[in-house]
Amino acid sequence: MCVVDVTVGCWGWLTGLRAGRRFSGVLVGSFIAILLPTTAFASAATIHVGALARALRGNPAQVVGSPSFTLSTAGVGSVRREIAKRDPGRIWVAVVPSLSEKATSDLSNALSGFLNADGGGTVIVVAGSHVWGSTSWEDAAAATGRLQTAFQNPRESLAVQLHSAVDSFASGDDAAGHPQLNRSSSGSTTSSAPTTPATPATPPGGSAHRGGGTTAGAIAGLILLALVLLAAAFIGGKRIRAAMRASHRREQERADAREQAQADFAKLGEEIEALDIDSSMPNASERGKDEYSKGIECYQDAERRLRDPGDEYQFEHAVDAVKRGRAHVHAADQLFNPKAEPSEALSSTDTAADGAERGSP
Repeated sequence: MCVVDVTVGCWGWLTGLRAGRRFSGVLVGSFIAILLPTTAFASAATIHVGALARALRGNPAQVVGSPSFTLSTAGVGSVRREIAKRDPGRIWVAVVPSLSEKATSDLSNALSGFLNADGGGTVIVVAGSHVWGSTSWEDAAAATGRLQTAFQNPRESLAVQLHSAVDSFASGDDAAGHPQLNRSSSGSTTSSAPTTPATPATPPGGSAHRGGGTTAGAIAGLILLALVLLAAAFIGGKRIRAAMRASHRREQERADAREQAQADFAKLGEEIEALDIDSSMPNASERGKDEYSKGIECYQDAERRLRDPGDEYQFEHAVDAVKRGRAHVHAADQLFNPKAEPSEALSSTDTAADGAERGSP
């Protein structure tokens, strides 16, 4: 019997698709599901949702236990890198032992409650013959179509199918502008009261000559005012154009910096993934493990701070976290795989050369 430790939340409504043949709906959450055309699997496992959610925050693709329908170590790493590259902090994938349809929906619901609470995203759960997905930014029909397309070919490996699903949801999230969950929008309107210009009074007893002088003076004043306004507009226009060019350049620089930060963030994820096996070896350096753990903490910190692309403060700290994380991972790599000192390498080269000279006639 499979026991799932879950807390069910309310997110909207759920639809189900069975092998493209019939549909069913259940009122529990904004979730969509596809039942793969494979036989049912039996398993006995306890899934602790809180621990799984914390693990997914650290690495967005996780395998629990020994599922019959599963990913290899290389497949897990490939899916993690694809998420870090396409939509970091917004997509999570969990592959677990086979569950019933209700248990799978409960697990998907509970994981979404944990992971989507920080701003929204997409959770994909593979549980034997069932694949469930939840998204906070798209209606169930559209999301169902994405999963159906990704898993339509049973001859493809699970890694390939998940790549297709990640790419599809990442593209949709990007097109939607990465909407944040439960973020209220506000707007404002302005109004003004109409005014009536004053009508100048004709001075009593005024002559035509005096009236003409007043008019000529007014015209001269208007011409002078127009010249002043033209000069101000010319000078102001140059300044505005210069300011617009400077603003455009700053925007381009910020865009380039964010693109580089995302590339460095993805690189950090790859470097962490490359040391997964080294860090788990029995004789692995304790200092190396400590540096590796610090690298993972920096990765998680950067992932959290990169979620809001408009926050410059969070972005600067995210860049710093990525730099520190890569430094920790590099240090861990040196400790897990120590390189020979230059003097030692030179000694080995000299010994080999001496041996070659002695052996020569």
